[in-house]
Amino acid sequence: MAVFICFALDTTQETLKSWQFFMVLVSVLLVFFVFRKYLPISDVSVIIGSGMFLKLAYVLYTAVWTRQHDVVDFGTGEGHAGYIEYILQNHALPDFDPRTVWAFFHPPLHHIIAALWMKISLYAGLAYRQAQENIQALTLCYIGAVMLFSYFICRELGLKKWGMRAAMLLISFHPVYIILSGSINNDALSLALTAAALYFAVIWYKNPGIPVIHLLAACIGLAMMAKLSGGMIALAVGALFLLKFITDRTNWKRYLG
Repeated sequence: MAVFICFALDTTQETLKSWQFFMVLVSVLLVFFVFRKYLPISDVSVIIGSGMFLKLAYVLYTAVWTRQHDVVDFGTGEGHAGYIEYILQNHALPDFDPRTVWAFFHPPLHHIIAALWMKISLYAGLAYRQAQENIQALTLCYIGAVMLFSYFICRELGLKKWGMRAAMLLISFHPVYIILSGSINNDALSLALTAAALYFAVIWYKNPGIPVIHLLAACIGLAMMAKLSGGMIALAVGALFLLKFITDRTNWKRYLG
């Protein structure tokens, strides 16, 4: 999806009044119609799909400097855009005190991925302006991952019918997630990894094991590499571990390991 948006669409138009976008919508609807017998179409899939289309529309008409947080702009040398641009141009992390430049104090995972994505875009011959807009395709996919992991979590918790619908309607159409889908700062990636960590924590609680702990630890660590506040999920996970240890204390050796 990210590849298609970046290399098949002109995201610099900042308008939805385009035959290009209209034909993309028609093509998608035709594919769904032709293969409708083979697709897992349900209330939840329609909700998630509609939420994704809404976020895609927001990304297509929203400029990379519009409704952003601490991004400033490219070419300014500060903010999240400046951080990404620095890594893109220098192929390295800052070799100075990062506290002296706005937003450079953040962990660099998102900025490294965004810089690499811009590099690929430029290597493919896209204009620098298009390469900047392409970062929004990454954040769109991150928020898409939030919706999917939220669905997985609700499914593991046993939500049915209206409970599942209500939860997914909230996640899919909440204004915050729409704004974050087009925000090129590090919030979307950290949030996606945090949602993944919460999902693996639920999986571990239901069936404790070392492999899922590795996945859980990786998600928490990567969330913190995107934004330090991603580590807050570790407190909730620790409480869940402790609860499992107490409620199943006859197997305490297993949990100690």
